[in-house]
Amino acid sequence: MPERLSDNASGPSRTPVNSRRAHPWPGDYQIEHHLFPSMPTPNLLHAQVIVRDYCAEIGVPYHETGLLSSYREALNHLHHVGAPLRTTGTQQNAR
Repeated sequence: MPERLSDNASGPSRTPVNSRRAHPWPGDYQIEHHLFPSMPTPNLLHAQVIVRDYCAEIGVPYHETGLLSSYREALNHLHHVGAPLRTTGTQQNAR
């Protein structure tokens, strides 16, 4: 399995496309943008179909979520990985 695909498809999430917008914002194609950074944004829609199908074929999760859920996931992750720093900082300040 290509490492780059695995890292991008299962790590960051992609928010669904809002069909009312004339031009999608980069968050709509987060995974595809990181796999193909020089690809013009309008072409990322076509790449999305290919990437999603390929991920399913090789068993890599293709994570999609809404805008608010993506912020919630990111903030929860930052809170989790920052926990050791908060504990260490409290102990050092007590000395």
